[in-house]
Amino acid sequence: MMRLFVALLAVCCHSCSASLTGFIFNQKLDHFTAGNNRTFPQRYWVVDDHWNKSSSAPVLLYLGLAAPFNGGMASYGIFGPALIEHSALGVGIENRYYGRSLAEDMLKLENLQYLTFEQSLEDTKAIQDAIKKNYSIPNLKWITFGASYSGMKSVIHRVTMPDRVFAAFGSSAPVNFQYDMPNYLGHVGEVIRDDQRGGSQTCYDNVREAFAIVDSYLNSNQLDVLRTDFNICSSSNATDDKEKFAIARYLSGLIADVNQYSFSNPAINTYAGICRPFTRPGVQPYDVLKKMLADSSPETCATISYQALLDDLNKWSNGINDWEEYDKDSGGRSWGFEICNNMGFNVYCNTTKGCPMSNFASQLGQSAMCQDAFGISDQQMRANSAKFLKTYGGANPLTTRLLLTHGAVDCGYPYEMNTTVENKEIYSFTTAYVGHVVDLNPATGYEPVALYETRKAVAQVLQKWVQDAKTAGSSQTYLSSVTIVFLVFFYSLY
Repeated sequence: MMRLFVALLAVCCHSCSASLTGFIFNQKLDHFTAGNNRTFPQRYWVVDDHWNKSSSAPVLLYLGLAAPFNGGMASYGIFGPALIEHSALGVGIENRYYGRSLAEDMLKLENLQYLTFEQSLEDTKAIQDAIKKNYSIPNLKWITFGASYSGMKSVIHRVTMPDRVFAAFGSSAPVNFQYDMPNYLGHVGEVIRDDQRGGSQTCYDNVREAFAIVDSYLNSNQLDVLRTDFNICSSSNATDDKEKFAIARYLSGLIADVNQYSFSNPAINTYAGICRPFTRPGVQPYDVLKKMLADSSPETCATISYQALLDDLNKWSNGINDWEEYDKDSGGRSWGFEICNNMGFNVYCNTTKGCPMSNFASQLGQSAMCQDAFGISDQQMRANSAKFLKTYGGANPLTTRLLLTHGAVDCGYPYEMNTTVENKEIYSFTTAYVGHVVDLNPATGYEPVALYETRKAVAQVLQKWVQDAKTAGSSQTYLSSVTIVFLVFFYSLY
């Protein structure tokens, strides 16, 4: 273990700072094959400013994102305040294959086989054991935290390692992602037609009308019209369904991304901002869509093609030869492989399922990218999805002590576990009017009251679990002490 750096992070919504110490752990690449002793550098961080070892508070472990992780967990929603309130030790781990937690050749296709949930769980065990030893805390319990992908992994840690993880928190955790996911984009339609959320049926109809025109151009192979209208600078085969998918995906993202990451109060929310221009009297919906794109990227044309999508997935497929350039990357190749191999989910638009965008953003596209970038067939994707759901429980994980939060306008909401099971201490809190992982933003004075109530409810559950973890840890320490005394007495007889 080697100390990497020390930095200061403000703990948002508290008038204090957290000292963040980074380490590099010499992690095994393959935990399951005897004789494979290759390792890679995995980063993790420790926050111990407010830690009181004598408090017996559980260790709070934040699991890294599907992206580079800077260890900034002290500023994430409930995590930072919990460190202070409970005098707890905080730990954050960057996922293998993301950020700097990899070696130069690990993104080569032959080495992506080690990017699995099973290997990642073993990574956690190894770092957990090192921290227990280095901080002399063998009996403290651990509670995991995460958001989105890492929220799902937080749940998976609790399901598969109940002896190591006392409880788990996940914000917008997609535990029920699966191969067939029409309701992901279908939920966008549900949101923008809901007048309680700033939408309306007129808004939905006009968005659908705009994309019906897009689809008519795609269906008649008039891709050049769309390239001109939406400032797309790449050219490609106008009859190729993969190229149509690339354009449809790009234009559909104008609506879906705004919806997914919405956060504000109902009067000024950003998804209502979708509907305002689409419902003005006398507007042409297709012209509104063109203006939305022009406003988001007014100066430069966009390189949109199927090959461009593949290029993003294949970047670094020959290894990392420029770390400075690599540091600008968001982990696209690793994330793409996980979609295809570890989860097998397929997001697509189906207008019969409520999606208001383009029907050409179809299942074909994701399946084709998995095949062309990683050699993973559609059949393998389906099998991978079934394995994921069976292994980890999907919407009904076989475990206890889960704390899950959701934003009701998040595209992934239909595929999250949003049912409370009190006798298992599984708690689900849904906040209206907000999107993806919004509860991990710093608290503000203008957020919806419902979000404030969610934060309060989460803190209450966490407080109970911290006390329960203290009791369980103390009991374990007592039993260990009794065992040692007994053994000393037993051997003294001989």
